[in-house]
Amino acid sequence: MGYFAQRKRRRRENMFIASSLIILGIIAIIGSFDGIGNLSFFIKNYFFQFYLFNIFILAFSVYCRKILFTILSSVLLIFGYAHISSASNIFINTKVDNADKAFDLTYAEDFADKPGVLTKIPGMTAESYGQIRLSPDFSAYYTAYKSENGKLTLVRIDFSGIKISEQKQVFNNLAEFVSRRDEPLVIYGNFGTSGWSPYFKTFLQKTSLEIKNRVILNNLHGFFRLFNIPVINVVAYNNIGISAVKNVSENKEVPAAVIFSIQYLSHSDQN
Repeated sequence: MGYFAQRKRRRRENMFIASSLIILGIIAIIGSFDGIGNLSFFIKNYFFQFYLFNIFILAFSVYCRKILFTILSSVLLIFGYAHISSASNIFINTKVDNADKAFDLTYAEDFADKPGVLTKIPGMTAESYGQIRLSPDFSAYYTAYKSENGKLTLVRIDFSGIKISEQKQVFNNLAEFVSRRDEPLVIYGNFGTSGWSPYFKTFLQKTSLEIKNRVILNNLHGFFRLFNIPVINVVAYNNIGISAVKNVSENKEVPAAVIFSIQYLSHSDQN
């Protein structure tokens, strides 16, 4: 390659990396504030995708031997990691050592939205079940279980299609339900927004619950779509973990689903 061709290529590389870092910097600034406007929610919901793009820019800067750009992209990457990990796991599920119970928890959209036993848990008996009215348009469904070693409540939600204006009421009412329970809980399903968006993050802080699964980009409408918002999550206290997450694609026999292998430390004093 000739001298001038090399100069043009380096100029294009510099322009591409510099422009990308400026955009990522603006996104980082907006993402650091708990704004509730449409732009703020858009950036927060797709922050994981911007984080992945940041990884690409860092790798490209290293490949092109751009020291300054490598440093800047590394700083932005650290910020992105801190922002996401403050509310959610990124690539690894949270596990529990010495768990004494295990069961599979399946989330699928065709689940009957009416009160009933959500699933069978080995060694535990369903004590009660019911519906939680969170807003005029959204409800949750719960089952309370008991055994000799303790109790556990499962709560299934589906906030798909929830509007920004509805999230505050829905998450506040869900937090009130959690505050009235004195046993371990597992809340799972489609939360309608990412774990680091303002109302979801506030809900986690109020209840001391944590997202247990890694980022899941499968929204049941495809096995893996890079630009999906990570809305499917399992939320629980410290005595709950996840050993594996399995995506099931839709076919003639079964609907699309996400299966969580739950670990449960029933004798734990933590909640």
